[in-house]
Amino acid sequence: MRYSDQEGTLAVQIAREALEAFVEGRSMRSFVVPKLFEEKAGAFVTLSKHGVQDPYEKLRGCIGYPEPFFPLLKAVVKSAEGAAEDPRFPPLKPAELTRVIVEVSLLTP
Repeated sequence: MRYSDQEGTLAVQIAREALEAFVEGRSMRSFVVPKLFEEKAGAFVTLSKHGVQDPYEKLRGCIGYPEPFFPLLKAVVKSAEGAAEDPRFPPLKPAELTRVIVEVSLLTP
């Protein structure tokens, strides 16, 4: 199974909203998602610093679920929240939100 470009774009939008809501301490806005997002699937969210070229300095956080424990929507949300608190880095601050790139990897069975 492959995810479409539209599904990938939606996953990034969901991850960005989940990240911002988590860091800002507010409720996440809701999304209308295709049925596919209700199926269990693995996902990873990677946060990178915008404008940083050095690969050793670029990573800001990466958390995910390699196994399909959660519905895809929940896996993306939990991964985004987890990436904000990746234990390898200080917790993401609201001032950093405009300077991070959000990448989502959707895993297929």
